[in-house]
Amino acid sequence: MRDLPKRPPLDPCPIEEVIAVVGGKWKARILLFLAAGPVALAGLRAHLPRAAKPVLLKQLAALEADGLVESMAIARGQAQVREYRLSADGKALVEHLALLLPWALPRLRARGEDWTAPDVPGQTTGLLIPA
Repeated sequence: MRDLPKRPPLDPCPIEEVIAVVGGKWKARILLFLAAGPVALAGLRAHLPRAAKPVLLKQLAALEADGLVESMAIARGQAQVREYRLSADGKALVEHLALLLPWALPRLRARGEDWTAPDVPGQTTGLLIPA
């Protein structure tokens, strides 16, 4: 058996970079939910009940490693809770992703599906949702 020549690496592609960053399971939904403001893991789990806790933690860690999410320990009574929020880079990314909504929402509606922006009590996402 002969060795096949190795393929040269592909040139960087900005669109592939975006997909790589937001393409993991639950990542886009996490980013959109955090656009409404800081939230603890319990809040994310309430919003994404089908997401397993270990998967959410893994994706939050990946988003943090990519510089899109920040976390900090917050004292709540005698317990400490880790709260997650978008970084400046994460906010910028979500603003750009929101520009895709006018393209994506009609596609969902054409399939009989609908989407509403995530809701965090007392906060707004700031996403402009087309009618």
